[in-house]
Amino acid sequence: LQKMNRDTMSFATKLCHITYADGKERDVMKTPKSSAAKISLPGKMFVGREAEGAAPVVLPKDHPRCQELEPVMQVVYNKRPIPGIFQDFDTIKARVQKDWTSIPPNGNPISPELQEKVDKILKERQHLK
Repeated sequence: LQKMNRDTMSFATKLCHITYADGKERDVMKTPKSSAAKISLPGKMFVGREAEGAAPVVLPKDHPRCQELEPVMQVVYNKRPIPGIFQDFDTIKARVQKDWTSIPPNGNPISPELQEKVDKILKERQHLK
């Protein structure tokens, strides 16, 4: 059997935003000193694309440009599965096959707007000069 985990997929989910009990909110971004490649993206994010077949792009969720893009991510589970959202495996497989070709090899899905936010935080933390 194929072993699938965050290491084999080169992926990890990290905390990016927090809302405290008093309602105060703040963005969170990991910036490990051991490896600049292991930073996380800060804040709530929106993943969308210009049109069907276009490569997805990641923006800060509150950015006005999000309104112009087609959302790519969909909530399918919120404390329990959301009825009517899940698709059968063959449908998902066909969509992935089609969408995969739209993503350029070694492409960068991080928008200039999100990169600017990351760079600002790195500069504040003195990781960038």
